[in-house]
Amino acid sequence: MVEHDVKNLSLAPEGRLKIEWAEQSMPVLRQVRERFTREQPLKGIRLGACLHVTTETAVLMLTLKAGGAQLALCASNPLSTQDDTAAALVREFEIPVFAHKGEDNERYYRHLSAVLTTRPQVTMDDGADLISQIHGARKELAGDVIGGTEETTTGVIRLRAMEREGVLAFPVIAVNDADTKHLFDNRYGTGQSTIDGIMRATNILLAGRTVVVAGYGMCGRGVAARAKGLGAHVIVTEVEPMRALEAVMDGFQVMPMTKAAAHGDIFVTVTGNTSVMSSDHFGQLKDGAILCNSGHFNVEIDLETLGAMARGRRNVRPFVEEYTLDRGQRVYVLGEGRLINLAAADPREWQRAVEAFHDELERAEMLELPFVVIHPGSHRGEGVEAGVARIARALDTVLQRTRGYRVMVLLENTAGGGATIGRSFEELAALLGAVAQPERVGVCLDTCHLFAAGYDVRTLEGYESTMEACARLIGLRRVRAFHLNDAKAPLGSGLDRHEKIGAGAMGTAAFRLFMRDRRFARVPMALETPKEPEPKADRDALALLRRLRG
Repeated sequence: MVEHDVKNLSLAPEGRLKIEWAEQSMPVLRQVRERFTREQPLKGIRLGACLHVTTETAVLMLTLKAGGAQLALCASNPLSTQDDTAAALVREFEIPVFAHKGEDNERYYRHLSAVLTTRPQVTMDDGADLISQIHGARKELAGDVIGGTEETTTGVIRLRAMEREGVLAFPVIAVNDADTKHLFDNRYGTGQSTIDGIMRATNILLAGRTVVVAGYGMCGRGVAARAKGLGAHVIVTEVEPMRALEAVMDGFQVMPMTKAAAHGDIFVTVTGNTSVMSSDHFGQLKDGAILCNSGHFNVEIDLETLGAMARGRRNVRPFVEEYTLDRGQRVYVLGEGRLINLAAADPREWQRAVEAFHDELERAEMLELPFVVIHPGSHRGEGVEAGVARIARALDTVLQRTRGYRVMVLLENTAGGGATIGRSFEELAALLGAVAQPERVGVCLDTCHLFAAGYDVRTLEGYESTMEACARLIGLRRVRAFHLNDAKAPLGSGLDRHEKIGAGAMGTAAFRLFMRDRRFARVPMALETPKEPEPKADRDALALLRRLRG
């Protein structure tokens, strides 16, 4: 059995049934899994995930496994784990899982460490905990990481702060920014499941009560709309003027929390910020006020201060803790201030996870693309051996300075007819063999370059023979793309220069085969279209290489 730390493996049959039930509402992932099974786009990739261990996440894990990924999963929140689902992933599907519902901080971080011990090449985060560990206690792992994905608003906020400070060591895709994520996950999913969690934890009627929603981002919009739909009077607190105006135009009262605190019966924080409810507000609360949070971390309600202000505390229901304050008013905190939509509800209601997880998968595939593109130029006048050594030295410097980003080497014939490094796959193999970290280097080959080197890709037969030569000499996974002048219109004006040697007449069938070949990622190269501005990544990389050449 695979390595694991789950609460009770005997729950696996029950968990499997729940996974199958969730899968019925996730047709997009089922379709993706069919494609992944055929194409194996993640074959051999070590993928570490820190996500909510729920049935929907289980369907995502099964899809990633079908695509060839080597997985390890831990929980991104101590209260969100479904123990039967975790058991099923281990026993029924042989996926390493490290998660207990209700785990303490010590076990939580031990589980993070267990996933990081697998030395992931791709990370999937919901809150940026894996990435934070890699940048903190486990810095030695950063060089292995191709990139990561981050699903939630709070995690993206953390990562953008790291990016501004110049400390983010590898590229991370903000899945949370995807439009489908905002709609299916944040607005509709979190909106419904937050209300569901409140009602399950408290068994109260919302109609006629005043619900205060702190934050009017996508999650706040969803919570407010669903509370209103159930008959609640809704007040919104929001510091961003345009969002506050939008809330007014949507029919809600808008006021600061210092004023709303005295009016609310139920308070929901969904801001991604800290201390949204603090000592300034607790003293104003009504007797019986209910506080809960649907932001990722349990920092939006200042529970430490609330605890210090309370003269008594007790648990009155599952997920409900009562604080008695000095004036005698009772305040109820749900789910320890953690995500109430996961702690007390069936998480991610309806099909909201479908498009969000599809976004995760597409971005996991995208992480096979390079981050930096460099153009070594010709070796005319210096010889192949000297050229290989020079470019290998330049590559080593680029790899060192780019802190773990993948590097793409663009190899092509120069317009002036100069000899280019890599006129054969043997030369490419020599170049990669001379680099200190060849596993981080990808190669982009020009169709003209291949044709000049004797590899004719104009026909289906020529294409297949070229693939065989590539696989034999430098390995398919080393080549990220074939460089077409204009991948959108390969037989257009952009191939005029290539038509002189016949590459522009490449057969349509061969080209279509290449475009469907999932062993390679297509990388558009603006370096071939001088009339258009170069992408910043290309421009910066070229400037760096010119400085290295001296």
